[in-house]
Amino acid sequence: LTLFPSPFPRLVGVELEPSAIRDAWENAARNFDAEKLRDDAVTFIAAKAEDALPKLLRDRQGGGRAVAIVDPPRSGIHHKVVSALHANREIDRLVYVSCNVETLVDNAVRLCSGEKGFVPVGCLALDLFPGTVHVEAVVVFERKKE
Repeated sequence: LTLFPSPFPRLVGVELEPSAIRDAWENAARNFDAEKLRDDAVTFIAAKAEDALPKLLRDRQGGGRAVAIVDPPRSGIHHKVVSALHANREIDRLVYVSCNVETLVDNAVRLCSGEKGFVPVGCLALDLFPGTVHVEAVVVFERKKE
């Protein structure tokens, strides 16, 4: 998961794979000025999203509006991640990148449920693997209005 508070002065990425964390730091060095990197405006956490995200989102309560981007494995996002996203009302937009449309549908039902849920507002299917049945889907959700 990557978390961008509006208007994006801070970036927090959570990734299980250490090589992906190294790649993220290389990309951050190319895309952020050195001052932001020194001021902890960019942080990457090597952990399972379901282990790191609930505490991360609780700790940032009061930090202002945020956009969350999730790019889960084929199995979809963990129920703890859904709960954490529901609980943090400052996340007003969620971008879900999916490599498995079936788990996307299951996750979308859970993300959209309840008063604290989200509403899908846009979807894009990308055929990154021509000649196969696999597609990437990007769905943008917005928080339900109170």
